[in-house]
Amino acid sequence: MNWPLLINIIIFIGLIILQTRTHKTHWSLSKKVLTGLLLGVLFGLGLQLVYGESSPVISASMQWFNIVGNGYVKLLQMVVMPLVFISILGLWLNCIMPVLWAKLVFIPLGFCCLLRQ
Repeated sequence: MNWPLLINIIIFIGLIILQTRTHKTHWSLSKKVLTGLLLGVLFGLGLQLVYGESSPVISASMQWFNIVGNGYVKLLQMVVMPLVFISILGLWLNCIMPVLWAKLVFIPLGFCCLLRQ
């Protein structure tokens, strides 16, 4: 591992630590996300200005940075898919079939309560 790559990784870890310290502030989530985006863009521009566009140091650094980025995207996908499914299901049950929804919920619930007694 060469020194410029190590320095880039250390700066990247420092920016992540700086971003995690925003949980002590009373910022909204949107401010925290925009701060992270701004830090990332400035860090990327700084790397491009220091090393140039097609530098092997940037390519090697991106492999390390992608570990965090890909993990973040995968976690977002894990959260978003169930939320979308539940909201579509809730819309369908509440708007289209309110009577059937009551039957689907209360009849089995009442049956289970009768069996427990």
